[in-house]
Amino acid sequence: MLGNLLSVEAFHFMLTFCRIGAAFMVLPIFSASFVNVTLRLALALAITALIYPNVVSSFPPEPTNVLELFFLFVCEIIIGIFLGLIPVFLLTALDLAGSNIGISLGFSNASMFDPANSSQSMLTNTFLSYVAILMILSLNLHYLMITAIFDSYSLFVPGKGLQIGDITYFLSNTLVASFKIGFEISDPFVVISIILNVGMGILSRLMPQLNVLFLVMPMQSFFGLALLMMVLPTVMICALGYLEDGLISFLKVK
Repeated sequence: MLGNLLSVEAFHFMLTFCRIGAAFMVLPIFSASFVNVTLRLALALAITALIYPNVVSSFPPEPTNVLELFFLFVCEIIIGIFLGLIPVFLLTALDLAGSNIGISLGFSNASMFDPANSSQSMLTNTFLSYVAILMILSLNLHYLMITAIFDSYSLFVPGKGLQIGDITYFLSNTLVASFKIGFEISDPFVVISIILNVGMGILSRLMPQLNVLFLVMPMQSFFGLALLMMVLPTVMICALGYLEDGLISFLKVK
């Protein structure tokens, strides 16, 4: 009897860990390269231990064969990856805005390693990533990500299969909305870039002997950086407000 009880508890714990561990593999901040893998695993195990007693009532009975067990684990891993991709797709708005801002400032060739994305990014992308990480942790938005995982057990009940159509529809709509927000955030910089380039073209026609490129490029970087410093609070409010609204709307879905 005790052996059966322990096996059932182990099954429930592992089933919960599959979803949470998969989510922590892709969640922003938690999946960053600067987060130690051991620490990430410890966090996933600790949150699993906290969550699984509260959601165990919705779990299916222990499967009788290995194929059913494997299918349950794979479904939970896919759901966990989906939950981790939601904030990643929401933060795509900030990545797109950073790319457009960098191009508008003439920094398209200036890149550095971005630890949040584990890749080379433009200076503006890396800068906005650092600010976003600081703001997310300061505003406790990472708690919303964890709460979304807990709340997902009322949306995706273990053992009920995968709603692939709903998952792909939600992610595609989120990505489309993120692109829209990203372009809206970077619009002022694009407008300044267009004005400067049009002015450079007119000036080059009026004064062909003047080296317009060396005159305008420093002005483009200077005015662009000055504008970035002025609108940075608004940029972060828009991007992180969009992240918060997206997570809250997901939490309210029943």
